[in-house]
Amino acid sequence: MALGTWARGMSGGMPKFIHLLGKEARLKIIEVLAATRSHREVAELLGVTPAAVTKYLSRRTHPSDAVVARALEAATGDERRRIAEIIREEMLSGLKSYIEWALSEGLFTREDLHKIEEVVYGSVLLSARPGRAPLPPGNPQL
Repeated sequence: MALGTWARGMSGGMPKFIHLLGKEARLKIIEVLAATRSHREVAELLGVTPAAVTKYLSRRTHPSDAVVARALEAATGDERRRIAEIIREEMLSGLKSYIEWALSEGLFTREDLHKIEEVVYGSVLLSARPGRAPLPPGNPQL
């Protein structure tokens, strides 16, 4: 599935979540692609040099938003699932950290909770619309 249908938001363009990914998550995404490919193959997929891939994998630098977007585009079935897990963990960790901070500062309100619920439940409901791919089986909580 292309980035346009897998990762791009409703507004098109690069999905915002890519910009929110930390350095470690970005590097893990590159590692997923490199697990089954040579540095040269990864470089070709990402539009970078093999030297850049070496720097990513040795953690001397991290990939840009555009490189991460190309990684999402290039990923195959199992790679997509592993990358989705990396992104999910990064996003949930960030959200948990924000909530803990806001609670400790007395800034987290019932309205904040409702907004988070709207995002989560609204997205789940959107995925169940006619013409959209159904949620995969094995999600009894949804």
